[in-house]
Amino acid sequence: MALAQTSAPFTFNDFLRTTIGLDASEVTSARQGRAATKLLRTDLDRDVAIFGVVGIHVTREAYMARLRSTQALVAARAQRYGMIGDPIRSDDMRGVFFEGSEWRDLKSCKFNDCAFKLPLTAMQRFAQSVDWDGDNAKAQVDSIMLHTMQALVTDYRARGAAAMPRYDDTKGIQASEAFAALLSQSQFLRDYAPAFNDYLLNYPSNRLDGATDVMYWAVEKIPHLRSTFTINQLIVYTPPSGVALVARKQIFADHYFEAAFEVSAVFDAPDLVGGPGVYVVSVRRYRFDSLPRGILNIRGRARSQLQKLLQSDLDRERQQVEGSAGAEPR
Repeated sequence: MALAQTSAPFTFNDFLRTTIGLDASEVTSARQGRAATKLLRTDLDRDVAIFGVVGIHVTREAYMARLRSTQALVAARAQRYGMIGDPIRSDDMRGVFFEGSEWRDLKSCKFNDCAFKLPLTAMQRFAQSVDWDGDNAKAQVDSIMLHTMQALVTDYRARGAAAMPRYDDTKGIQASEAFAALLSQSQFLRDYAPAFNDYLLNYPSNRLDGATDVMYWAVEKIPHLRSTFTINQLIVYTPPSGVALVARKQIFADHYFEAAFEVSAVFDAPDLVGGPGVYVVSVRRYRFDSLPRGILNIRGRARSQLQKLLQSDLDRERQQVEGSAGAEPR
């Protein structure tokens, strides 16, 4: 990505064509303000990586101001969410509860056999502390989940990756190791934003000037999959010069994802159809606990839906930004 700004003969459109592999019509779509996306190659079948880009008619200064409104960035994406203060306030996680009746599956959770992504200690807490035959079982389950998530956030802010959970529903996977593996696949961050890369990996040490981070919980629904509750860290990096970056780092997910990570970057776009603006580029990476093929073909459906989700999020971002800036619709 940096080549688009540091090597004069190599334009941003060249990068989209030769490095990412977008075709001419997809590059034109991005220039016209319609999001273009592409699935990227991954070494593991259960990893999913998607690239997306959209052109937005807005000044760089105005878009940088938007990035500093962290709650607006969260609200633009999540179906249901809550910002988590530091320290945590009593009502920050009021919306943390199990939806529907799936909470009953916690009763039978054990190592390597659980419908939720949890450490073994949490499975045991649910099994031993809940009166499963009582009228108050649901409230007890929600209370345990709430306090477990509060403790996780507090511990993560103090110890970083060391506090991220171990998922014992699938033979014991350390969430921090899964995240580090996804982060290592981002060559752009390693090569052109090493300080930001180190901050993501080694938080809370190596504080980064120009970076703001917040924690939030969210419930999101991907078609054909269960609703997923997550705890996330949002980091916004707006240096005085150079590329602005936004990262979303998953700390916990109760279904599907051993790790999830997104990095977005903002580039000047003097060649947009209809006048100059910015390109917003986003790469989302996911590591699933499993993605069966065969008759169910969950892998294929998940990849397709995640690509559609990125495209719709980028299109909505363009509409919201241009709408708030009073831009002319195209």
